[in-house]
Order: sequence, then C-alpha cells, then structure tokens
Amino acid sequence: MSLFVIYSFTVMSCTLFIDADDTLWENFAYFEAARERFLAWMEQGGYARNEVDVVLNRIDSERTHEIGFGSMGYREAMRRTMLFFYEKTGREKTARDTVLLDEIQRSVHLHPVELYPGVAETLAYLREKYPLFLVTKGVEDEQSGKVERANVAGYFKDVFVIPDKTPAQYRELMSILAISPCDAWMIGNSPRSDINPPAEIGMGTVLVKKERAWDFEEVPLKHNGRFHEITDFRQLKEIF
Repeated sequence: MSLFVIYSFTVMSCTLFIDADDTLWENFAYFEAARERFLAWMEQGGYARNEVDVVLNRIDSERTHEIGFGSMGYREAMRRTMLFFYEKTGREKTARDTVLLDEIQRSVHLHPVELYPGVAETLAYLREKYPLFLVTKGVEDEQSGKVERANVAGYFKDVFVIPDKTPAQYRELMSILAISPCDAWMIGNSPRSDINPPAEIGMGTVLVKKERAWDFEEVPLKHNGRFHEITDFRQLKEIF
C-alpha cells in the first residue's frame, strides 16, 4: 500500500521490519534460471556465453537506477543486451526473440512462491511478541502477487512495497509509523538493501545470510553495532 498512511498503535519493546524475496521465500533462483535460458538462446545464435553474461550483468546493474527492480526490468536488461550484440553483428531482432523475452519475464513474474522451512512458524512466534511489517522493494503488482501466493500477509500489520530501499525510504517509514529507529530492527538477506541503509539511520539489523545472492546486492557490510548474522530464519527466535 502507499506509504502515506497514518498509523496509531502502541509500540512494544521493538518493531520488526522483514524483507520478503530470498528472506521468506526463494526468488534469486528464478532470476538465475531466466539468465541461463537467455544465455543459452544467445549462445545458439553464435554469441559467446561468457561475453553475453558480462554485458548482461553490467546492463542489469545499470538499469536498476533507471527503471527499477522486478521481472520487467530484467526483461529490459536482456533486451538491451540482445540489441548490443545484434547491432555489433548487423542482426535484426525477430518476433521469436520477443516471444522468448516475454516467456522469460512471465516465468519470473509468476514463479511459484514457497516459504523456506520454518518461516511460517517463526513469523507466528514473532507476531505474538512484536509488531511486524513486511518491507519489499520492486513493482507493486509483482511483489503483492508474491505476498498473496505466499499467504503471509496475515502475519504483518501491513505490507510496504517501495521502489528501492534507501536511508531516505527507511526514514520515511519511521516517520509515518511514529517509530524511533532505535526501537526498530530490519531483517533481510541483502547487505545493500536490508542492512546498510537501515543501519545508517540507527535501526538494528539482522542479516539472513544466503549461499547464493545477486551480485548487485553484495556490498561490504556497514552495520552500526546493533547487528546479528544468521543462516536460518528460525534463528530469529533465539534473538527476539
């Protein structure tokens, strides 16, 4: 929902903000599958797989600042990568290329959503002790669709879909909800999105470390001392 909503409730000992993609459920793997399918298509067309991969990663990182996150943004990164190589070789983009890009985009947009083991039980435990808010970045309809398919909205006081996770966005959340950052924690898998920005404004943070992650999200940690690192969402019950 929109950020511009006034809330009034008594804050308990702390308020927990929780990420969605790759924190509550798998998401990165579906982008990886999309990337593999695109690279295979380009390789069949005579282009070196590793060269296409390098250009795709560069364009994908660049486009996040221009057109945001989500499956449509990734489709655009693949389209631009395709055109980059086609223009170098004098090749025209075809209807089959467009069909492929559309199919890949839909596979990411509508991918199955299955909670990681223990997530539902842990959310139920935390909900009894603290106010919970889900904070996810991306496109409204795409992220809301995943939340609906995951059937997790009932654990949270509200769900926020924001374009990006920046210190300014976190400050706005704190202001709207009338919460001091020192009484709030952000929990998620991304140093770039879930740890560094909230830590900068004084929130506590918990990194749910994953073995595989999007390169764009992997930046050096800059926490403020109020920090925990875990490898399993269920470990939150040992912290909170």
